[in-house]
Amino acid sequence: MPTLLNHSDCDGNWSVRDCKLLKAELEEIKQVFIEEPPSPKIIASKQDVFDFFGIKPQNLFECFVDSDCEFLIDRLMELCDLAIEKNRPIMFQ
Repeated sequence: MPTLLNHSDCDGNWSVRDCKLLKAELEEIKQVFIEEPPSPKIIASKQDVFDFFGIKPQNLFECFVDSDCEFLIDRLMELCDLAIEKNRPIMFQ
């Protein structure tokens, strides 16, 4: 997972080439997380969000959600797809 793990957490970007690599890494993470049980610690930290949206995570993948209670890894893969489609980097700060 070098594209994900070796990137700075502060200002930066993923190039279109990086987005292709990142998407593949996220797909691999998703498959591993789907096979793992949900994390009680993560569920406890987001219990209010899960309760509000009526979600009960069935695996580790479902424990990671964004502010709209959408699965975070899927949303990141969609962002990679958009960057690739538009031939634009993902920029963040």
